[in-house]
Formats: sequence, structure tokens, C-alpha cells
Amino acid sequence: MSILTNEDLKLRKEEAHKRELRQNVKSHCTKIRDGIRKNGSTSGNRAIWELFQNAGDLAKDGSSAEIRIILNEDTFIFAHKGKSFTYDSLCSLVKQVSSQEKEDDDTVGQYGTGFLTTHKFGRKIVINGSMLISENPMVYVDIDDFLINRENFDNIPLFIEDMTAQIMRVHELMDAEQKHTPKEWTELSYELSEERKIIAQTAIDEAIKLMPYVLTFNASIGCCTIDDNTRSKSITFRKKDEFCSVKDLLCKRIMISEKGKGLENFDCFYLQMHEGDSRIILPLKSETQVCSFGNVPRLFVHFPLIGQNYFGVNFLFHSHRFTPEEPRDNIIVPKDNDATDKAAIANKQVLDEMTKVLWNFLEAHVYTWIDTINMASLHIKDSGYSEEKTEKYYKELKASWVSEFLKLKLIDAKGTRYSMNDENHPVVLEPSLEAFISDHEDTDYLSVIYPYAEGTTSVPRKEELLQWSKIIAEWAPDKTEYFLTLESIVEYVSSNQGTTLHDMLQMIVEAGHSEFFAEYALLPNREGILMKRGELRDAKPIVPRLYKLVKDLNCDICKKFVHEDYADIIDLTAYDRSNLREELNATIKAKEDDCWNDTDAPTYYEGDFERHLIALCSSFTIIEGDSKRHKLMPIICKFEGIEYCKTHIPAWPDDAVHFDLYRQIFVSLVENQMMKIQQKDSGWVKENFEDLRVFVDNARGDDYKNFCTQYAIYPDMNGELHKPEELKRNDEVPDKLFDFYQQVLGEDLKSKCVDESFASYYANFADDAYKYTAKSVAKEIQNELSANHYQDTVLLDIIELTEDETDEGLQWRILFKDIYDQRESIRYNLGSESERKAINKMLKQKNPVLMEKMAEISERIDANAILDALNDTIHSIEHDEYIKRLGAYVEGHIKIYLEEAFAGTGITVSNQQCGQDFILSKDGYDDYYIEVKSRWESDQSVEMTVTQFNLAVEEPERYALLSVNMYHFDRLRVEQNDPVALHEIYSNIKCLDNIGFLEKDLKVRADEAFKGGENDIRLDGAYKVRAPQSIFDANQLDFNGLLGKIISKFS
Repeated sequence: MSILTNEDLKLRKEEAHKRELRQNVKSHCTKIRDGIRKNGSTSGNRAIWELFQNAGDLAKDGSSAEIRIILNEDTFIFAHKGKSFTYDSLCSLVKQVSSQEKEDDDTVGQYGTGFLTTHKFGRKIVINGSMLISENPMVYVDIDDFLINRENFDNIPLFIEDMTAQIMRVHELMDAEQKHTPKEWTELSYELSEERKIIAQTAIDEAIKLMPYVLTFNASIGCCTIDDNTRSKSITFRKKDEFCSVKDLLCKRIMISEKGKGLENFDCFYLQMHEGDSRIILPLKSETQVCSFGNVPRLFVHFPLIGQNYFGVNFLFHSHRFTPEEPRDNIIVPKDNDATDKAAIANKQVLDEMTKVLWNFLEAHVYTWIDTINMASLHIKDSGYSEEKTEKYYKELKASWVSEFLKLKLIDAKGTRYSMNDENHPVVLEPSLEAFISDHEDTDYLSVIYPYAEGTTSVPRKEELLQWSKIIAEWAPDKTEYFLTLESIVEYVSSNQGTTLHDMLQMIVEAGHSEFFAEYALLPNREGILMKRGELRDAKPIVPRLYKLVKDLNCDICKKFVHEDYADIIDLTAYDRSNLREELNATIKAKEDDCWNDTDAPTYYEGDFERHLIALCSSFTIIEGDSKRHKLMPIICKFEGIEYCKTHIPAWPDDAVHFDLYRQIFVSLVENQMMKIQQKDSGWVKENFEDLRVFVDNARGDDYKNFCTQYAIYPDMNGELHKPEELKRNDEVPDKLFDFYQQVLGEDLKSKCVDESFASYYANFADDAYKYTAKSVAKEIQNELSANHYQDTVLLDIIELTEDETDEGLQWRILFKDIYDQRESIRYNLGSESERKAINKMLKQKNPVLMEKMAEISERIDANAILDALNDTIHSIEHDEYIKRLGAYVEGHIKIYLEEAFAGTGITVSNQQCGQDFILSKDGYDDYYIEVKSRWESDQSVEMTVTQFNLAVEEPERYALLSVNMYHFDRLRVEQNDPVALHEIYSNIKCLDNIGFLEKDLKVRADEAFKGGENDIRLDGAYKVRAPQSIFDANQLDFNGLLGKIISKFS
């Protein structure tokens, strides 16, 4: 008997079903909430592989999945061409549970909890694609913008409502329009915020980096295209198998096509085992070129296990048989959890089997590989685990790898490949030394120590030494025979300086081993000789520039100085500049004794010693000082032809206030320079006059007073050098007296007078006894002339000066009073008989102006040449007038012949000089022009002026040129103006009536040559045109023939 009606019972069942459904949905929502909360910093990188994993699981039978990823500013889209959704798989995605269809299959995983990591991209997922609702027959419905919204994951009641609505929408899809074929692409679209866009970009970058390995490990994924529209990047990955020549080695070629960059091939070389379930990618660029994988996960289960890399070997291991941890960051390894023991044992067995295959392959082939150091690191963490089983597992794992790698010939040393198990294996740096060098990488101590290490024993190549040192220390830190100590290297350094000694010694100090300096000769002096600390001095005050100058002058001084770069490494006995001054002064004194005090041949010092002394004395504590040394050193350098290089060497802080390092050596240099100057000639003095003046001015008194007057360094007025006591001062002696002195006494007074610029530098020049005055010089001249009975013509010049009526003349009369009083008799007695007659002729002309002009000419040096030229000019003028008269004679007769010939024709003949001799005119006709050229001195060519040339070209039809040869004619007839009949010279007359045509081309060329502006090269001025006799011979026309042609022109 029923208590409830059927209707009430149905209602109760429906309510119970709803409560059960809500409770079921709640458990899913809670699980999703907890999963989202667990998403960490690497979840975005894992998320993209979860999407790949699902796409691979949905690959259609017998084919591999094609994947496309699109990143826009606000959306992340993952699409594939795999199988469509089923009702079960779509509901599983909504509820975030593994679908029923994969419970017993062999797929990697579909829409399980790992899928929750994709919520790093967004919590709203929009799905487009198809859903399979029947397999027999195959029936599909479209999925359009199906929204999975998990924004309310933290509010369970709201989240339950959202999930329930989404499940109901899946139910509703069963009633959608049915279709025979599904959509080509299945898309999952995530709505992005700016923060999530960055996460997506990072995930894409990681995917691009790992894609070659993922494609190599996954047969179910064929290609992938990534379009990152946020960064204008488009990349497509495809793959194919590539042939390998090495047995058991396979190659998957990944073809990477990036927009704007073309095609790039990325080869993954791998070993395969377990019927293809397991693969190991080797660190190879080619069949023999080793590389490093860098920051790439080493373990894959189809896709990377992203997390801490405890298994840090340089090989990538993938096996479908591995069981990963959850989250997918490692495979399950032994630990204190019996629930995972079975999986851990299985994983270990798989990994051991894979490793054994790898090691067998390496033992057979690694000796042929290059850059093997890139595969040698074994970063296997074997301590620090909280669980004993785990730590033991990793210790044993590392020990097995080390044991294997010690057998492999991986290390290159001096061109030979070694293993660390070889009897003559190379050694590496002890860990403390390696750590020190690595910690000071900015100093590059490796380059410092390597030559010494290599000299000590066999070591790996320099560029690999530190890395091998770390690797070997990682492999076998307790094997002392594998390591090279610092002291062993120091012992080698003591007898082999090498090129990096300073840095090596500095490294010894930095490494805390200063005691080696007392035991070994390690410190070099400034000559480079290694010494122990007690054998050297600290000469810090002798700074580098000063040291070089001193070394050049006397290298023996410098042998006890520690090298300047090593002075602060170890404390040494001090050496200051006062010590240096004592040794420099002793050096100079020894040189003076050797040169100056040589009684047989005393001389100045020169050559390298003097040059180095000059360089030393050119150094100053004050760069712009006003001392005598500042002033003299540039001059000394110029005298020596040396570039003056002033060196600034500041005073040392410990020096006394007035300490002078250079005083005595500079005084010696100045005196030595005086010895050299006194050997110079006047040409040198002229070229160096001002510098010499400054030198003498500054090199006197004070430290120089004992020797500055002992040398011939004072120039006379001619520039010849003397000791100052050999000269006198010119006290305003007139220039004329210098000339008279030379003419009368035959001596150059200037050679006795000091140059006025130097007169103030010698105190005695102020005394009258050391002066030449006008009075004293005139007296010497007058006495000499008197002694020679006044026969020197210079007397005429003196008399002329004394006769001047100006004040100047009065001064000359005072100076030469005796000569002035006797001037008439002196003047008369100076001239010869013939000279007196010539003067008389000129006096008779009564032309004072002419006489003065002739006198001026006679005083010139070229007087004879002037008179010869004057006579030539007179002859030329007379000759030109004569030739002109001859020409007029011929032209006059030609005019007569023309007038006689044209009588009765109406043709008139006029003589107008406008480019022709004659113009023939007749009313109604154009004029006709004739130019006559008579030749009296040559039977060669005739010349036309520019005017005649231009007219001939302008009037070529009415212009004639006549050449009359009068070379053999009697010129007496011309002088007597004797008439000449036509028949007498008829044969001598040659005519050209086409001269204008012949000259036409020449006229064009001449005009062209005159063209141009002020800045052009062109002809300028007047010229003449030559018409050779060959022209007349080639165009034979006699005088009567010409007359006939002319008459025809006027007819």
C-alpha cells in the first residue's frame, strides 16, 4: 500500500536527483577551485603543453595532429585538426575530469586536472568546433562560442550555478542541427588581460624553444604554427626523418619557417628503445658536434616535466613508460611513500635501461665527437633531500654516471683526447684555485695562470680549463691526483717569468699566499730581472716618466728599483729623490772629467748622453714656470735639432720645499752648450739669432758666472761669434763711417763691434775703452788716408759729405776737418789726364741737367750695359725709319702703275690706311682693296696686321695682297728717289686675290681662341698673320692678271 501518490513520488525523486547532481557539481567546483589556487609561476609554461597533450590525444587515427596557436592583444587561441568533442569529453572538460573514453586507452591525458594550468591564460574559455553525437552513422553538431566560465571559482554557490548551466548547455547541443561532417578546426579561446597576455607571451617563447624536442618525442603531433600578433611573429614547425650515417643514431629534422627570416633546419639526434616508447636526444648539432641544451628540462613524458632539474645531465630523456609526479615536474623517484614505490621502481628500471643504451653508444662513438665538454657536466643533486630514500637514489645515480664519464675520452689536452682513467691523464685546477679565478673573472686570472699551469704539467685547453676544473670537482672532489695546486705553479713561475707575471703575482697575494715571495725569486726589478724581496728597493718617488729619463741617461742607477707595477705588492726599503740626485750628480761629474778635463783633446760631450740629459732637464715640477731652465731648454733643443718635449713630473710630496733635482746637471748642460755654440758660423747665428740672444741673456750670472764669459757666444755685427772681451760696443757710429773704414783700412769695423742686442749682457761694454765712437773711427780713417798721401777715391765721397750745407754736413766737416781744409787740391790731384778732358767736354755743353744725368749713370754698376743698349736703340730707330721710307717708295710706284692702268675706266685709286694700302672706287660698285708688302731684307713670308687680316676675310671677293720682292734692288735709287718703270720690277710682283678665302678658317680659330671670361685661359692682345711665299707660288697671278680681274669687278 503506497503512502505517497505517484505524482508525489515522482516529485520526490526529481528533488533527490537535483540534490545529488548539485552535490556532484559541487565536488567538481571545489576540485577546480583548489587546482586554480595551486597554479604557480611555471603554470603558464606547463599550460601550453597541456593543450598540446590534449591535441595529441585527439589526433585522428593514422595521422598526426596539426596545431595552430594565435595570440592577439586580448585573446589566446589554441586550435587543432584532431578528433571532435564527444558528449563525454565536452562534459569532462566542463567538470574538469578525465573523460570516460580514455580510462582504458593509451593516451597521455585529456582534460584532466593538468588542464587547470591553462587558467593562467584566462578563466573564460570559448570553444568552437564540433561534437560527435553518433558513431554509426557518424553524426555531428556544431559547437559555436560555447563558454566555460570559471570567473566565480572562489564563490562556490555561484560557481555551481555556472557549471550546472554549462552542463545543461552540453545537453542542449544534442538537439542541435545534425551534420555529416565536423568543422575542420577545434578552437579553445582564452580572454586575456594585460597581465595574462604577458604570461601567454612567455609561454609561447618557451614553446618555441622546446618545440623541436616535443616534435621529436611525439609522433602524434605533426606540425605547429604559432602566430604571435602582439609581436608580429609567425613561426611554423614541421618535421621529417633525416638519414644518419652513424649506426643506431636517428635524426628528426625540424623545419622552422619564420616570417621574414626564411627556413631554418634544427636537427635532433636521438637514440630509440623500448619499441619506440623511449627516446634520448643527444646534445649534438651534427653527427659529431656537441652542444649544450642550456635551460631545457632534461626529462619528458612526451612533454617537458617543468620544475627543479635534479637530473642535470646534458641529455634529454623521454619515455612513454615514465610515470610523472603531479604536478608534472619530475618522474616519480624512491621516497618514504609505499604508494609510489611501484611507480618509482618502474621509473628507475626504465631510466637504467635507457642509460645503459646511451653509455654503450657513447663508449663506441664519443671519441669522434668535438666540444665534448658541453656534455660532461653532471649536475645531479645528491644531497640536501628531506627523505633518505630519495637522497640515496640520487647518490647512486650520480656515482654511476661519474664512473661512466671517467672512462670516456672527453678531455682535449695539447691535441690529444684523454679520459680521466688514463694513466697520463691531464690535471685541472684544485677547487679553491678554480673558485678564486671564477670569483675574480673580471681580472681574467685564467689568462694569467694558464701559461704557467701548462708549463707545469698537462692541462686541458685554456678555454676549457675552468669548466673542466668544475666538472672534475663535481665528478670526483676527493681525487687529489686530478688537481694542480697553486704552489706547484708558483715554483714554476720562479724560473719562468712568462708574459703575465704581474697579474700572476697579484693573484698570489689576492689568494692569500704572500709567503711565496720570501721563498721564491718572483719580483722583477725595473730591468725585468726576478729577485727576492730583500734584494730590491721601493723607488716610488722615481715615477715612471722620471725613471725612463734616468734609465736612458744611466741604466746602472735603476737596477735596484723594483718594477713600478710591482711596488705595492710587497713592502721594500725606500729610495727617494735625494738619493737619485746624488747619483745623477756623480754621473755628470764623471762625464765632465772624461770630456772637458781631457788634457790632450778637451771637448764637449754629445750623442746619446747629451740627448738623454736634455730630455731629463726638460722635465719640470711646474709645467708653466718662469725659471731659467724653463726658458733655456726649448732653445737648447732647437739648437740641437731636437723636438722640445716638456715633461711634467710633479714634486714628490716628501721632498723639501726648495728641493731641486736638476740644478747641477742643468748647469753642466748649459756650459756644454756654450762649448758647442762657439763652433758655429754666422749663418747659424743669423738663423738662430733671437734664440741665441735669449740664451746668452739667461745663461749669465748666478750659477753661470764662473764660465759664461769664457766662451765665444757673443756675435759681432756680422754674426761672427767672439768672446765678449774681444769686442767693443758701437756708440752711434754712422753707417758711412763703417763703409769708409772698410775702404780705407781694409777691415770690417762690424766684425769688431758686438751686436747691439747683446751689448747689455757684458758689463765692460759700458766702459769707454770698450766703445767705438764716430770721432774715434773718423780719426783712424783720416790718419790712414794721410799716411797714403790722399790718393784714395773715397776722399771724393768724404769731401762731398763735408760740402753739404746742412747740419749733417757740419758734423762731417768736424769729423774730417783736415780733409775739408785741403779738399780742392785733393780733388784735383785724384783725376787722370783723360778723365779731366772728358769732364771738360761735358762742361762745354753748358747743360747741368744732362751732366747730372750722365753722372748718375756713371755711378751705376751696369753703366756700360745701359750705354750699349742706348746705342742699339738709336740704331733701331734709324733702321725702322729707313725701312718705312723704302716701303713708301714701292707703294708710291704701285699707285702710279694702278692709276695708269685704270685711266679711262672710271676707277679711282686712293691711299687710306684702314686695313689696306689702296682703295679702288667707282660709282655704283663696291670698293676694292689692295695691300702692298715690299720685302727688302728677306725673300720669305709677308706679315699682315689684325686689321688687314679682318678686312681680307670680311671682303674675300674684293681684296688683294701684293708681295713685291725688293731684296736685290739698288737702294741708292731709293735714296735719290729715282723713278722705276713697271717692267723693271714686274717679275718681282706676286699677287693673291683669294687671300680672304685662304684665311677664313684661321679667322674662325683666332676668334675662338679669344673667347672667354676673366677666369678663362684665352688669347689676348695683338697678333700678326704670316703669309708664306708658298701661298703665292701655289696661286700664281701676275700683276696684269690682277688688273684684268679688278677691271671685271667694276664692269
